[in-house]
Amino acid sequence: MKLIFTHTSGFVPALIRLWEDSYWNHVAIITPDDKFVVEAQWGVGVSKRSLCEVKRDCLDYIVYEFDTESDVAGINWAYTQLGLPYDYLAIIAYPFNRDWQDETSWYCCELALRAAQMAGQTVTTEQSRYGLKLCEDMAYKWALKL
Repeated sequence: MKLIFTHTSGFVPALIRLWEDSYWNHVAIITPDDKFVVEAQWGVGVSKRSLCEVKRDCLDYIVYEFDTESDVAGINWAYTQLGLPYDYLAIIAYPFNRDWQDETSWYCCELALRAAQMAGQTVTTEQSRYGLKLCEDMAYKWALKL
């Protein structure tokens, strides 16, 4: 499975980076053909768009690739989430340890972590940091097989 973390310009991305204490403000799931991503976007919800477009629209990005029991199960699950709304409350709720597995709406890192979980990765939310920082830390460890 591959996740792409991006750093983009704008007011909302800057707020997300500030709140998350992260260099990155977005994460998306790369499809197995490396042509598209499935992502949860502010103002859009869960959607599919071209990986080239994602790379073009950001200032910087990093891709973490890691083995799972079933990449197909993870991406197929992500496809079933297409059209669901963006989880605006997740940004506000981080300090309150909100249940990120509420499957009625998704914030980008909620979607990515749940897809990884559906692909067979162990996802822990015991850390005090939820969100992009946790997502990046987990993807980094999975990629290095730590």
